[in-house]
Amino acid sequence: MPVSEPEISTADLVAAITLAAGRRRGVDAACRIVAGEIIERAPVIVIPPQHVPVLAETDLAPYLEPWPPEDGAAALPLGFAAMYHDAAEPNLRVVRRPDESLVEIVAAVDIEQGRDMTVPRRWRLGGAPQETGSRAANANGGHDD
Repeated sequence: MPVSEPEISTADLVAAITLAAGRRRGVDAACRIVAGEIIERAPVIVIPPQHVPVLAETDLAPYLEPWPPEDGAAALPLGFAAMYHDAAEPNLRVVRRPDESLVEIVAAVDIEQGRDMTVPRRWRLGGAPQETGSRAANANGGHDD
């Protein structure tokens, strides 16, 4: 039996994957998004602390996020959550939901249609934020818990 494509109207789309030569994929707003709106509830694959150093040496390293409640654990977000560009002044917040094994991606500000959707600078596996000074990532990797 053939699988039919789901019917999705363009009015239902909040985000769209973008591909550009010389840049990794990203996600653009497919419509105007209001601050506080939940964009996505993305499941994560939780990586135990003893396996994080191995993944730190792979192409997955830039996508790993610190993950509570285990100290040293990491999570690999799925869905669009793995594709957002990161920025020093992001327009999205990442809210960890360890009890549900997911992250919520929430608009931090109003985002106009066509704009690149960005998350806080990613945490590095060594634990050091990518920025220093007044714009340094906070103790939880620039994410809200």
